[in-house]
Amino acid sequence: IASWVHLSMILCAFGSVANIFYSFRVMNHGVVPSAILAVGLGLGLALSAIMASTIPTSQTGRFAFAVCATLAMAAMSGGIQTAGYLSHGIGLNWSLFYGFGVPIATEVLLAIDLSVKHLADRARVLDEADGLLELRINESIADALADLDLSTARRHVEREAVSLIRAKTSVAIARMMPDVVQPVDAEAVQIEPRAVVEMNAAAVQNAEIEPKLNAETDWVDQGNTARSNAKAERMAALIDFYADNPNASQADAADHIGRSKATVNSYLRELEDAGRVFVNGHVEVLR
Repeated sequence: IASWVHLSMILCAFGSVANIFYSFRVMNHGVVPSAILAVGLGLGLALSAIMASTIPTSQTGRFAFAVCATLAMAAMSGGIQTAGYLSHGIGLNWSLFYGFGVPIATEVLLAIDLSVKHLADRARVLDEADGLLELRINESIADALADLDLSTARRHVEREAVSLIRAKTSVAIARMMPDVVQPVDAEAVQIEPRAVVEMNAAAVQNAEIEPKLNAETDWVDQGNTARSNAKAERMAALIDFYADNPNASQADAADHIGRSKATVNSYLRELEDAGRVFVNGHVEVLR
């Protein structure tokens, strides 16, 4: 559409050239000076408008300068053309309308419209790029969560369990000390009460911590098992897919198993290392 707009500006410029030439001739200018001035002013206005249309409106300073220069030339062109229309006896209002209408409406306003369109097109491209980037990020996050190794979570639970055991042990020993330590004769003091305290503390601690630790680690084992099973199912589906479609692309395989191309590539490397497939431009399933 930009080419058509520029063509419209050039055609209007030729009309302005003819009007300006006639106006100068009416004012008894020579043919050659009239032609030179008409071509210079008419084409200069068109070129200035085209240059203004290529500057984005977001570049406020540059765009404003280009528009001001175009308006100045449009005012000169419009004034000369208005004089020509007045020489034909046309009223002042219509002369002003005809004289300034072509250079301002079809040159300056078209330049502004085209510049705004360029800015809108650029914004649309950026929005599409942002949407595509967000989609790729979401796919990467989904793949990362699907392939997450839950052993890290298990180690975290174990560290928290050790800290909990230490805290519970201290609380249990502090709670039992008043019942165990009693005033006794010096001859009756023995080592057994301390051993009893430690044994009781350990028994209480194990009774409180073991069910919680088992409950916290069971979900990790279940998660690892579920993840392994899901991955095995996807790899089996990938093998079946390539058994029927050895020349299929990784993008087609990714769509088939609902994962990304990077995940499919990782699965193929694992299967090739395990001797299940052979990859060489195509995927050959080894039974």
